Amino acid sequence: MTQYLGIGIGAGLVSALLVGVLVKATPLAIFLYLLAPLPILIVGLGWSHRAALVAAVTGSLALALIVSPFLGLGFALYLALPVWWLAYLALLGRPGEDGSLEWYPTGRLLGWIAGSAR
Repeated sequence: MTQYLGIGIGAGLVSALLVGVLVKATPLAIFLYLLAPLPILIVGLGWSHRAALVAAVTGSLALALIVSPFLGLGFALYLALPVWWLAYLALLGRPGEDGSLEWYPTGRLLGWIAGSAR
């Protein structure tokens, strides 16, 4: 339990930092901003969807407390929660009738990706 809390907090802070660097308005800052969902997605796929949710909440709270409450809310609704949802769906599986694991359908996952795309 504590392992995914620590990794989730770290990923959330890294993601918030990548969003916060956008204030500099340089080409490198824009590139780093585009990489902001990556830490949450890596944690979600590598550890669990719970770690990704911790990362989303941590990043949102960090931006809300340090920069602006509206930036924290925008980060949560626009970036963190959709990425958490995609990581959750990507690892969603159920046992099939023959005992194998049936993953979430790829077409539906791609539909969710297209629906949540910026």
